[in-house]
Amino acid sequence: MTVEQLHDILDHKDKKLSINELCQVIYELKNDTLMYGNNEQERVLKQYYYGESNAFQIVLDLLEHLEV
Repeated sequence: MTVEQLHDILDHKDKKLSINELCQVIYELKNDTLMYGNNEQERVLKQYYYGESNAFQIVLDLLEHLEV
């Protein structure tokens, strides 16, 4: 997800997402943190974002239990 796409959602207070759309956004953000590095710098970045990846996965797992 690009920064522009994310801000297209965040910067519009009246924009509403369905549960499925919200899950898709979170899934894309999670995938953005999971960089599979071929060089040392990318591996360090992946390690840096590992906690964020776990947090996104926990949020996705919790959303599965959301009663609508």
